[in-house]
Order: sequence, then C-alpha cells, then structure tokens
Amino acid sequence: SLSLSLSLFFSGPRQQPLNRKGVLKKDLPKQNQAFIVFGMMVLWFSWYAFNAGPAVLKAGDRPQMMGAIAVYTTVCAASSGTIYLIISGLVRKKLPEPSDLSNGILAGLVASTSGCAHIDHYFGLIIGGF
Repeated sequence: SLSLSLSLFFSGPRQQPLNRKGVLKKDLPKQNQAFIVFGMMVLWFSWYAFNAGPAVLKAGDRPQMMGAIAVYTTVCAASSGTIYLIISGLVRKKLPEPSDLSNGILAGLVASTSGCAHIDHYFGLIIGGF
C-alpha cells in the first residue's frame, strides 16, 4: 500500500480531456480490439473452472453435473453476447465492434455464476438473453 500511495502521489491527478463546460474535447482513443477479445477468451476459458470446479465437491457420484454446468455457462455467455451485439448495433445505428460482443459475453458469464449448480442448461438462453 505504501508503494501504491507513493506512485499515485508522484504521478499526479489524471488528465481529463474535458473543456470548461464538462464536454469531451475529443473522443477518447480506441483500445486494441485484439487484446480485448483475447482477454475475453481467457476470461471465458477460466470461467469454466470457476463455475464447474466447485461442482466436483458437490457432484460426488454424478460427474455429468460438471458437463451440464459447462454447457450452461457456454449457452448463457453466447446468448448474452449475441443479444448485446444486436441491441448495441440497433441503438447506435452503426456496425457493432468486437468490444461490444466482449462486454455482452462478460455480462452473460457473470449472470451464469449465481445459480450454475441448480439451473438446467436450457435456461441459459433465458438468463443470458435477459
């Protein structure tokens, strides 16, 4: 915490690209889309261990439970990413970007976490879509 405090002290406040009225002077620079998608794929892959990993303790004599949780996680993330991609394209009236898909997939992964051991995999379409 001391090194973080010192680095924040020496780096100073963040430079805001706002004018006096509080409006952006220019658009913020785009991030690297390839790194965004790569990070999302790493998160998605590790989310299987996050959701299905604890099922090993609960499954006992039902190892197919881990497979069902993995399918549920996949369906929920894919449906959420697709719905978010379609809605963001319709709202902004321009082509959606890969970061839109990544945000939707992340929302689906987060939504799939709470009930992954107790919900059937076909409910992933409903939970991910809404």
